Amino acid sequence: MAYEFEDLLLQPGDATQTTLYLQSLAEMDTNYNILVRVVGENGQEVVRFDGWPWGAPTSEWPVREIRPDGHLIVVPADTPPGLYRVTVAFYDPATLDRLPVTSSDTGELISADERDVALLRVGAAPEPVTQWDEPVNFGNTIGLSSATLPGTAKPGDTLPLRLYWESMASTPVDYTAFVHVIGPDGSQVAGYDQQPRNGFAATHLWQAGQCIVDELEIPLPADLASGTYEVRVGLYTLENGRLPVLAADQVVGDYTVLGEVEIP
Repeated sequence: MAYEFEDLLLQPGDATQTTLYLQSLAEMDTNYNILVRVVGENGQEVVRFDGWPWGAPTSEWPVREIRPDGHLIVVPADTPPGLYRVTVAFYDPATLDRLPVTSSDTGELISADERDVALLRVGAAPEPVTQWDEPVNFGNTIGLSSATLPGTAKPGDTLPLRLYWESMASTPVDYTAFVHVIGPDGSQVAGYDQQPRNGFAATHLWQAGQCIVDELEIPLPADLASGTYEVRVGLYTLENGRLPVLAADQVVGDYTVLGEVEIP
């Protein structure tokens, strides 16, 4: 139903208290275990909890009752800095079969085994070289506070790009970020479409005030002509299109220009 985290920014060796608010939707004959994990981008599991949620057998839970299930997450002292995902699953300890995760709105399958619920950062995020005066405001939901982009590149190069996202408000929506490299004639010559950090940091996990640093590499065509190329970035969903760019609560576009790259 909901969850709370004492802190989402930790150092190796730190601890944070999390509370999951669980509701029984039907009578259960099985005493399911809850599995709470903290997993890194490389798939490394650094924290794991198994056992009855609330310390009580689920076969005895009253239907529709909401119960808080608390866990103290202690980050091991040797945990490398970076982003980590907190995931939750329920399973039958006799068979190890996990319960599927479905949407409460549509009933559609979200995941066959577990659901990611939050992002933890261990250690400090990389600092931007320059901080913009005002973040670019995408729909009063996500801000872009800074970006690093090389001024020049060669045909066939990989264009490195670092984006500093800020969560302005939590959202259940998973937005895809796009980067378009636009040629002097206005045509797109290269691009990138992906959820932040190759999908690891999906935007439904972001909490208000959280900062996510996304590092991208945009392949450039080997036959790219000399000239000045514009680099644009924005956010969208296939269902609803692009998030508008706002200034003084007025829509000023559906993308922002990060800068220009010279191809000699």
